Amino acid sequence: METQTGTGPQKKVGKYILCLDDKLGEGVFGMVYKGYEINNPSNQVAIKQVNINVSEQDLKALKKLLETEVMVMMSLSHENIIKFEDVSITSNNIYIITELCNGGDLDHIKKDLTIEQTLICIKQIVTGMLYANSQKVIHRDLKPANILVHDGIIKTNYKTSRLKKLV
Repeated sequence: METQTGTGPQKKVGKYILCLDDKLGEGVFGMVYKGYEINNPSNQVAIKQVNINVSEQDLKALKKLLETEVMVMMSLSHENIIKFEDVSITSNNIYIITELCNGGDLDHIKKDLTIEQTLICIKQIVTGMLYANSQKVIHRDLKPANILVHDGIIKTNYKTSRLKKLV
């Protein structure tokens, strides 16, 4: 269901509103948009929209990847890892809702960091990774674009197809 408001086109996704004109990024599996909780508009979120209108064989593989992503994100709770909020499934899309990081990614801010700030960032990245590793999860695509900043805190984004749950 799309609606038009003064801020641009929006789409209701479960208990959230996805802002179609506020794209945060694009990945292998879909687009990421800014959104907010309907009953609490101050709770802004990032909503990844993954189109599931694919062949039956591709759909099976895609659902397995997304299931892994959601299960891993749900199992991780740490200050230096993006917080999972919710998942919503429609006939056309799967939506993965996470906390919104207000400081962009490391790709955009790395040139402005002092040596001291860089060391603080590295420490926070390593702290989050050590926690994930203690939960038997490794990140196989660690790069500046997958490291976000929220209120000065570094947060690693654990994304689809880049996760490995160790047993």
